[in-house]
Amino acid sequence: MYIFRRIFFLIIFIPLISFGQSKYSFNPKYKSIISLEKGNILLNQCSRSTPENIENYFNLSKSDIIVLQENFKKIYKLKSSGCCLRKHKIDDLNQFAFQFIGVIIKGEKHIYINAFYSDEEGNLIDINSEEWKTKPIIVCDGGTYYWGALFNLERKKFTQLSFNGVG
Repeated sequence: MYIFRRIFFLIIFIPLISFGQSKYSFNPKYKSIISLEKGNILLNQCSRSTPENIENYFNLSKSDIIVLQENFKKIYKLKSSGCCLRKHKIDDLNQFAFQFIGVIIKGEKHIYINAFYSDEEGNLIDINSEEWKTKPIIVCDGGTYYWGALFNLERKKFTQLSFNGVG
């Protein structure tokens, strides 16, 4: 009887434990929500295109971030469309730290993602500093080490992937 209970437990509960963990899930080690007051600064990137026609900013909730994290690896399918490095893709999300801000475009809620390289040994941005958590990271050039993208919360879809220029 004991063995039967253990097998029953494994068959029923193991799939439940992994429920919600899709092949698209990714929980960044380094992430921060940028305050709404700094939205215009964050979206004024030096050498890459950013979303236009932003109607407003909104406070991201914990559930908004969870929706993003459950779909984050979908970005691997997206090719860059804006300046610069057109048609490039993201290779590995683990190499980056992320800043998020909620934006409304055409009445729909999106998360704008500002990503920057975060190799712990050769940081381009000091990831151990608290500054990056509150101050928008703006870097001119840098190529694939810096990028931005838009995530539509309702459609669960990424658009407008854009890398920094190279120079």
